[in-house]
Amino acid sequence: MQKSLKKTLLLICQGGREEYPCSKGLEEFCEEYGLGRRLGTKRLFQLSEIERIKGFLMSQGGMDWRTDPDTLNDLTRAEASKISNNEKDSSRRVRDERVAIKTLVDRPLMFSHGSLSLPPGSNLDVNWRWVAEHARHDSVLVIENWECFEDSDHVALIQGLEGNPLVLYRGDPVYQNDNSKALLEAVGLPVFAFVDYDPQGIVIAKSLPGFVSMVAPPTGELDALVAKGNSERFALQISGAVGVLDNLVDPSLQQIWSVIKKHGKALPQERLVKKSLPMLN
Repeated sequence: MQKSLKKTLLLICQGGREEYPCSKGLEEFCEEYGLGRRLGTKRLFQLSEIERIKGFLMSQGGMDWRTDPDTLNDLTRAEASKISNNEKDSSRRVRDERVAIKTLVDRPLMFSHGSLSLPPGSNLDVNWRWVAEHARHDSVLVIENWECFEDSDHVALIQGLEGNPLVLYRGDPVYQNDNSKALLEAVGLPVFAFVDYDPQGIVIAKSLPGFVSMVAPPTGELDALVAKGNSERFALQISGAVGVLDNLVDPSLQQIWSVIKKHGKALPQERLVKKSLPMLN
């Protein structure tokens, strides 16, 4: 979570109002988490949504929502850590320009100078610019949640992808989303998305540079899984995403959305991690 966004969220939590001017960072945050409603140049928030933002500030930003926004100006890392337990509030973000990458089971990382095989369950932390210049893969698989990225060897669904996709974690707050986006734009490869099966997940998939397909089980299997999903999570996300979802043009996304919309439930991608099964390698 960038410092500018964090300051905006602090103002929203402390302002006592329900509408705030739009900004690029705030819009991306609200679209990602299904918060607020756009009205002209402003975004409207319900009180329940502001309470959720307070929780995001603590869980993702390590900061009490009552913190004075002005205290974030010109902080050193040591000073920032005292306020928010997060060095990224300093002038330079932790893991600035870095991404987490790996491959699928028994497939090596391919670079211009050679290949690298990683131990099961591990990944490589590296500057995205270096990856863009040296990676030699035929596609990219973007994984939304860290647990699924870390345990990708236990997800049979994605092992069926052809070729040797570079597996990229799209996450926050440790690895910034703008770094993964910059990498996708730079490599210009076909992008597959393994994200949550909910309104937010579809919006994320659609927004990825180079997106070609969202990885999902066969429709019948997905239908059965979503039927046992989380209706509250769906309800929290739908208000901020319905405009995008009802105007999808990609057939695969339309099909997935029709299943999710029918049940009015959300299915976390972690449900597809089968740790009871041995790793495939």
